[in-house]
Amino acid sequence: MRYAVVGAGSWGANHVRTAASLHEEGLLDELVVCDVDERRARRLAEAYDLPFRTDVADCSIDAATVATPTRTHHDLGTRLLESGVDLLVEAPLAATPADARDLVETAADHDRTLAAGHSLRYLPALVELRRRIEGGELGTIEYLQTNYFSFRAPQTTAGVLDSIGIHDVDIFAYLLDPTDLEPDPDTVLVDETDRATTLVVDYGETVGVVNVSWETPAAGTCRHLLVAGDERSAYVDYLDDVGLELHDDRDGGSEPRSIDTRGEGPLKAALIDFLHAVETGSEPRVSGRIGAEAVSVLERAREPTGRDAPLAGEVDERS
Repeated sequence: MRYAVVGAGSWGANHVRTAASLHEEGLLDELVVCDVDERRARRLAEAYDLPFRTDVADCSIDAATVATPTRTHHDLGTRLLESGVDLLVEAPLAATPADARDLVETAADHDRTLAAGHSLRYLPALVELRRRIEGGELGTIEYLQTNYFSFRAPQTTAGVLDSIGIHDVDIFAYLLDPTDLEPDPDTVLVDETDRATTLVVDYGETVGVVNVSWETPAAGTCRHLLVAGDERSAYVDYLDDVGLELHDDRDGGSEPRSIDTRGEGPLKAALIDFLHAVETGSEPRVSGRIGAEAVSVLERAREPTGRDAPLAGEVDERS
């Protein structure tokens, strides 16, 4: 398979590193780096001894990762899908729900595979947690909470809700699989530059809370998930390789059980799944439809705020 990573920013670099390992393993026949910035494309390509291009039209490819700024996803993705290229598009799938849905429809119209870059769904700890939730081990899920705290310079193009919160919203959907529910989101404590946000999502009998902030120097950098069922609760530290903790006693009187879920990195697993879907004609585990729903939830969350929403997903300056 001839493959391209389009976009050589921070997330593009992650995709190039991952794709390069698959190229070395023989899962990709060819790999090329593409970015409109020639210096950036050249620097990233040379780090992995790969060719580069500055125009995706010059790339003769079968499939690609799109890791460019979110505002470009719709037009670029449409052009590639219509030319017969299968795509994995980094999250957010598009800047608006309408654009995201249009990408899904374009992929279907041209019989192309479209995957969304919600790679946390492939994190071994979360895969194991979902298995245990589905098996009833936690009982009825009553509450979920994710916390992401760090300290960094404020961004002007987009904020934490779009760059971080969208992945947390998707994880709630992954763990709960709310097929019969319409998530009812609301945002609170949102400042003008989206440096700190709390998002509350109502799933009927279950409530999900997302806390994300770039203004917490005292906390250092942390990212974790809490899931409370009426029988057991669970804890996942995203920055810890060990994985999953289960708490049998809701009153905190017993020691947690640590479950070692170390395994393949989620980004590599996501790319392998995408390549398998392309080769077999099956649907990827994280389809474009799933990516579009995450964009839709954030759009609905903004409606009560009455403010203009920033373009999603540009915080890492991908291009």
